[in-house]
Amino acid sequence: MNFSYRQNINFLKCFAGVRAPIYVQYALSGSCNMHCRMCNAVQSRKQEKELTLGETQQLADTLKQMGVGMIILTGGEPLLRKDIAEVVRIFHDRNFSVRIQSNGILFTEKLLEELKTSGLGGITVSVHSLSSEKMSFITNQPDALEILCKSLSLLNKVFSSPEYILGINTLVCGLNIEEIPSIVKFA
Repeated sequence: MNFSYRQNINFLKCFAGVRAPIYVQYALSGSCNMHCRMCNAVQSRKQEKELTLGETQQLADTLKQMGVGMIILTGGEPLLRKDIAEVVRIFHDRNFSVRIQSNGILFTEKLLEELKTSGLGGITVSVHSLSSEKMSFITNQPDALEILCKSLSLLNKVFSSPEYILGINTLVCGLNIEEIPSIVKFA
């Protein structure tokens, strides 16, 4: 796996004994367009207020001063933020390596192009099963696997260069444990 210059610097800082977090996960939104059976992000974050762009700039400046080099934008679902491309730009302009962790359902070619132009360095998508029935059951989303496969095709089209890190998250449970070798092969 090839890492970007920024990511290599972050790893080197860690091994050189620089006392700073390598990365931070920033939950942009408590909202989500899915209701996965194993996730309580929406319930646990319903009282949280989303940061404004100004507050996000302050956060980025603070994290930069701390020596953080990588930011992973999560949620709920981070793509529900209408200003997601601007949030990516805020961190990218401060020399962070920026990644998004998404369920992948909301991908459009236009949105992915905007994210790429804003400086996004990678996306991790949730794939919990390669069985349409199991994926729909786990996510409480009809046709989740079919929609996700279309989204992954768009993702591979827009982020086709090897400098981008594309990944898959899988919640391992009794429902899908026998699928793990197949999911790894799929990834």
